[in-house]
Amino acid sequence: PTPVPAPVPTLSPTPVQIRHAPPYTVAIDAGHGGPYYFGAAHSFPDGSHLIEKDLNLDIALRLEALLKGAGYSTVLTRRGDDTLTAFDPAQYRASQRAELQARVDLVNAAAADILVSVHFNGSDDPGQGGTEVYYNPDRSFGPASYALASSVHDALLAAIRGVGYEPRDRGVRNDAEVGGDPAQPHSFLLGTDEGFRASLMPGIIGEALFVSNEAEAALLMRDEARQAIAAGYKSGID
Repeated sequence: PTPVPAPVPTLSPTPVQIRHAPPYTVAIDAGHGGPYYFGAAHSFPDGSHLIEKDLNLDIALRLEALLKGAGYSTVLTRRGDDTLTAFDPAQYRASQRAELQARVDLVNAAAADILVSVHFNGSDDPGQGGTEVYYNPDRSFGPASYALASSVHDALLAAIRGVGYEPRDRGVRNDAEVGGDPAQPHSFLLGTDEGFRASLMPGIIGEALFVSNEAEAALLMRDEARQAIAAGYKSGID
């Protein structure tokens, strides 16, 4: 079934409450990483591959450079093809949860003002494509997370259009759509799952395009497209 987009919460005229003077700290999570967490992937006819974990890191590093150049402070959950925790192949889900907990603990310890998790989508249907951004409406700062998600969503669409591609607008969506467990519906990164130390700041998961889509994968091989996506994130954060 087609997921139902999250309802738009009622926002006050100033949805984001500024807690302190600049500089503001942006936590950037390059999704996946290491030898076991690949994410989505695409194989081209010439035998080359596009792997989401590598693409996520590329965008995260570009975004960090743009943010630092504008005076922000940043914290990255990874700077290479690695993870913060060990992996047990017999306990994939437990290992994944431990890795996400370590990332959340890192950004909480840094007292980040917002959390931006950089991802790209994948599907068994190669015809699926487009841009979407997830947030959790059910936190005390849900309206601020929505404001961030909406701003980044619009900026990503504009940035991708700016390099000559018209993506499908998949909207701003409730991250309960990717949780998969009715008892703990939200993502670990943005949610309040039982036994998990939750993130303490407004946050989003960005899915700029689909790695599994031939046209979008080809676009993502272009340096100017990657730079535009990073700039889109930065514009939305601003």
